[in-house]
Amino acid sequence: MKKGILVFATLLLFLGNGPVSADNNPLTDLKKVDRLDLETAIKMTVDNSYNLSLLQLKFNALDNKQDDLKAQMKDLPEPGSVSSYRLPTSPADIVSDPKYGIPNTANPEQLLWLGPTIEANTVINKMMDGMGDIVEGMNKLIRSQRNQLEIAIEQMDTNKKTTLVETDKAKEAAKLQMTSEYVTLLSKKEQIETTKEYIELLENDVVRAQSLEKSGGGSKENIVKTTRAVREQKEQLEILEKAYQVDLVQLSFDLGIEYKPDLILEEVTLTEPQPVERKERNQILAKSYDIKIKYNDIEQARWEEIHTNTSGEDGKDYLDISTRIKEMQGEQLLVEQAKKIDQVYNEAETAYLQVLSATEQSKDALEDYNNNYIRFEKGFISAFDMNKLKFTLTQAQTKEKLAKLKYFALTQKVSSMENGLII
Repeated sequence: MKKGILVFATLLLFLGNGPVSADNNPLTDLKKVDRLDLETAIKMTVDNSYNLSLLQLKFNALDNKQDDLKAQMKDLPEPGSVSSYRLPTSPADIVSDPKYGIPNTANPEQLLWLGPTIEANTVINKMMDGMGDIVEGMNKLIRSQRNQLEIAIEQMDTNKKTTLVETDKAKEAAKLQMTSEYVTLLSKKEQIETTKEYIELLENDVVRAQSLEKSGGGSKENIVKTTRAVREQKEQLEILEKAYQVDLVQLSFDLGIEYKPDLILEEVTLTEPQPVERKERNQILAKSYDIKIKYNDIEQARWEEIHTNTSGEDGKDYLDISTRIKEMQGEQLLVEQAKKIDQVYNEAETAYLQVLSATEQSKDALEDYNNNYIRFEKGFISAFDMNKLKFTLTQAQTKEKLAKLKYFALTQKVSSMENGLII
């Protein structure tokens, strides 16, 4: 039901701003499909994935932003400097400096100009010192900006790497999600067909009960009981059919195709089930998309800890703690992912055992049916009872089919997990 609401809400988003013309209405471009198989559905869901399109746009945006940051850093001026030379500010320094050419025989009257000169030199030196402070402040600002740009560029690079991993993860997730949706539809279709057959059997029960009641060998109570059973199963059938159509709408939406109530879904190839072979846990963890993403975060934190210019120990401590937090989160993720690996394998192994059990039950039901059919041909069993035995066989075969479909879906989940999608 939630999926149906999702689709309806999405349609409202398309139409929410008023009338949509045929030229810009995305619903007019939906592909019409009469028949579908799983392989085609998987290809279409990857090609039609909005998530993958957004990730590609994100990567392009990050790439452009990184180029812009590099250009900004290139435009930053190099650090400046102010000469360390200072003018003399004492009579002795001026008189003794050969470059001024003051003779040793100069009398005080000849050196009266030293006072104003010393005063002027003192003022100029203070101005030079002030200029030096200004230049040093500008240099610090430039170095800070350069460091910030270096960090931002590195962050963009890390984000690009992460986006590529997210893209691979999204592709694998889209494939697995479509497999799950497709198999769910096939399973519901099987349940619908079995329910229809059961209704036919129950309707025969009603006819038989009515005949017995007329001949005096039955009661109205049996008629009421069988009639109620038919009604209940018809209600159940209606629920199943509606649920099937809701899931079919969702499938059509995900694939970008026009919804077709009678869309034919090809059966998947159900090979003879094989025992689940577990791969080494570390081998799977090494491919994990989530762990790769977390590793990128840790590497970025370590890089920033080394290359970030801080004004004191507090800044260094902050970077150190941030790195340790990332590393601890990585360790926690490893544990969680390891648990999920075991869980998925356990689910697949349980499904395999369920297939074996359902297959044996189906074989037993077939054997019982064949044995009783011989008795039916000899007149020892009625056609009514044979119809019930036939439905018992159908139930067992349906249970086997559903078990195999479930196992098929879980083996695909195992395959995706071994490719890196651990969920």
